Amino acid sequence: MSNVLTKNPLVIDTISTSLVTKSITPLLAYWVGATATHDLTLTDLAGNTILKVKAVTATDTFPFPPNFTVGGLACSVIGSGTVYLYVLEEGPYA
Repeated sequence: MSNVLTKNPLVIDTISTSLVTKSITPLLAYWVGATATHDLTLTDLAGNTILKVKAVTATDTFPFPPNFTVGGLACSVIGSGTVYLYVLEEGPYA
């Protein structure tokens, strides 16, 4: 599979330096199919870390704070599995 960035939730399973190029408000990251101890790192386009976690189980959920807006989105590390990123905005996300 490859990243699906045309609908909500965004589906991320591949590293990319520019998944989303506009500002978004992430609500929840749902990481499924991950191997315990594998890493996930999501950043904004300026390289600021917005989520850096290690899988605990095969299905982990990570909520974001209210009104947390980021300038674009990149995935620098995804050890395994797929991330379903729910965002406040409707697409398109480019």
